[in-house]
Amino acid sequence: GTGDIPAFVTTNTGSTDLVATIIVTPEANGCTGESESFTITVHPMPTFGFTATVTGRPAQIGSNSGGPATVTLDFCAGESFSYTVYSSSSANVGFIEEITGGTTNTLYGITPIPVPRPKTYISSGAAPGFFGGTYGPYNLASGTFGTITEVFTPYFDVDNSGDYDEEVDCLGDPITLIYNIYANPNVIATPPTQSICSDGTTSV
Repeated sequence: GTGDIPAFVTTNTGSTDLVATIIVTPEANGCTGESESFTITVHPMPTFGFTATVTGRPAQIGSNSGGPATVTLDFCAGESFSYTVYSSSSANVGFIEEITGGTTNTLYGITPIPVPRPKTYISSGAAPGFFGGTYGPYNLASGTFGTITEVFTPYFDVDNSGDYDEEVDCLGDPITLIYNIYANPNVIATPPTQSICSDGTTSV
């Protein structure tokens, strides 16, 4: 053939780099030229998973091995949650974390949670500790309901720098964590006290 090699899609479903060597030998008019070789290194798509559990509630499992995923956590005000069973396809997987949406009445302890919140970066070395921690309590500044949308986008740290390099590192599919925070219900008795005779009728 002549010209460029047609574009093609590279795939690496493993956890380490794949290296392909392509050798091109030119031929024209019955003459053979000197061969040239070049390599293509295909970095793996970063995958990860975790279990998130609100105290006293069923565990919720998140994994991006099948594509983008969503995990929903329901809280009563004052409750916390823990990450456990963290796994990743490589020790070189870090994360971009950001809060992309939600209501403005949510609190972390007594501190307002900014919505949206700028990106933060979790290095591959810090990831196991982050996804092994307990977070909360989550509360409401006002109202009966609040919500937060937090997104974790994994990246494969190609140059093992410990930081996300936009021009170098490879992004994977995100896991979105949705927090639903509900106010604790109150009981109000009206009237608060009563004094009635025996066989009398009352209601609260």
